[in-house]
Amino acid sequence: MHPGDGACRIGVDDANNVQYLQAQVRRKTSRRAASRQCAARNHSSCIINMRPSTMATAAPTPTTTPPRPPPHLAAPDLHHHRLYLRALVRQERSRSYRRRDYLSPDWQARLWRDEVKGRASQGLGHVSPSSVADPFGPGESEPDRPDAPSEISVRWREKIVEWKYQIVDRFDLNRELVGVSAHYLDQYLSLHYVDEELFQLAAMASIYLAIKIHSPKKVTVRSIASTGNGLVSARHIESMELAIMRALDWHLHPPTTVAFLENIFPLIAQGTDLDDHSDQGQRVRRGLEESLEFSRFLSELSVCAYPFVSADPSSVALAAASFSLEYFDLPPSTKEALRSAARSASLDARSNEVEACGRLLRKVYRLAMPGDKRVPGA
Repeated sequence: MHPGDGACRIGVDDANNVQYLQAQVRRKTSRRAASRQCAARNHSSCIINMRPSTMATAAPTPTTTPPRPPPHLAAPDLHHHRLYLRALVRQERSRSYRRRDYLSPDWQARLWRDEVKGRASQGLGHVSPSSVADPFGPGESEPDRPDAPSEISVRWREKIVEWKYQIVDRFDLNRELVGVSAHYLDQYLSLHYVDEELFQLAAMASIYLAIKIHSPKKVTVRSIASTGNGLVSARHIESMELAIMRALDWHLHPPTTVAFLENIFPLIAQGTDLDDHSDQGQRVRRGLEESLEFSRFLSELSVCAYPFVSADPSSVALAAASFSLEYFDLPPSTKEALRSAARSASLDARSNEVEACGRLLRKVYRLAMPGDKRVPGA
């Protein structure tokens, strides 16, 4: 697939991508039924298929630290959710967390011209794209540098995201970590030219960095390095980790779609004026809980699909929430509560970007669940 095509067609015409989305649905269903027993699964197929034998399954690292529990819809301190939602919006609008369409041919050609060809003309040769840390030291194998830009594709990124979800499931970690690490990887790739080997190294370093900063449950760098079949060492990952942090100027707490969802849904529950003593009130509350879980799953699909890279996480969250409320046939008051929650954070739940994200989410979900008649066009 040509990198530029993904921006228009999101790679969904690829039969392998449909199979991946369907696998994501099956994996999500299995997680609910198994009550987070992911560590016991067989992940023998945890491989990146861009090149043979470049990734292998890591062995889990034992730990007793429990995962972070999700917030309850009936949280008493809703003022906290409003404040946090506004803080997420301020963070989202800062230049430091803006992502770009870095897979466009023009962008990749410019990175190659500036970082590879430019340095060669200065007598520096084909050096690592990282200007702050070269992961390959003396006596170690450094990938050959091409004489033309490599064609990093949407499919490459999708396979990397798939592998990251397998890694967090293997270690029984919060799946939101994949969204954080994808942000690190996207930001780094928008600033630095990489070839196939460094692309995989940056992917390994970004998931390790996300776990290290955002997860109470830790995984050693050696465990992550073991997924490289001996081609990548712990020192490689640590060097690339430093390169990523410096490239991102130490802005390592990106606002995620899930973070928005977990603060929006308590406000929806409050704005709906639920009566827990009535059957209708209990049905709506159960529907909201199911909608939150379904929205989390939609956010995971959005992490995989490249066009969401340039969308605001708040827009993806509002689109996912709106889709979920419709999917579970909740009353119109919940949609009005959603719009009210958005307005409280200076967001527009009916903006063009939110509507575009909604159409893309429906398209991706229809591909994942073609037999689901609850979605128009399925």
